[in-house]
Amino acid sequence: MSLFQMQFQPRWSDLDPNQHVRHSAYNDFATQVRFTFLQEHGFSQGRFMELGIGAVLFREETTFRKEIGMSDSFTVDFEVVELSKTGKRWKFAHNFWLPKESGKDIKAATVSVEGSWINLSTRKFASPPTELLNLFQNLTQ
Repeated sequence: MSLFQMQFQPRWSDLDPNQHVRHSAYNDFATQVRFTFLQEHGFSQGRFMELGIGAVLFREETTFRKEIGMSDSFTVDFEVVELSKTGKRWKFAHNFWLPKESGKDIKAATVSVEGSWINLSTRKFASPPTELLNLFQNLTQ
């Protein structure tokens, strides 16, 4: 499976007083990419409710390399970095890319997210359904 990516243009509300994308907006863009990926592969919020599972985050970390400004368009990707055998625990990464300079895209930031699935009734860790586990396993190959 190829890398999932989405294009963005910052909105005024995404900027900080220095006129570049504010730190917490990076997490918002990363979340949008994750949920769009899941929805496009049959896992909408409604489907998660039907399955009785949800995601819980343990850690979210952003590494900044280059500013993204109001007039910059950028791409955010989604990759599975680590996945337990049962799929209960995972680590995802979202890289933020500015358009090419000298023939190469510029990495502006990376948002790393570690988490697990939980059963929404028991509030205990849960394995994802086979279809979702397979989807993530295909991204790690």
